[in-house]
Amino acid sequence: METQHAESTSTLPLLNARSWALGFFVVAIALAVVASQFLIDFIASAH
Repeated sequence: METQHAESTSTLPLLNARSWALGFFVVAIALAVVASQFLIDFIASAH
């Protein structure tokens, strides 16, 4: 149990960085989709 805990803590920085990168990527995609939808609606209403 202790050895597994030590291994998980040693690999934690990599997993943490990977999860941070993945989360940032997902948020960036979500913002891009929302921004594009907003721009499309704005352009459609402007015409």
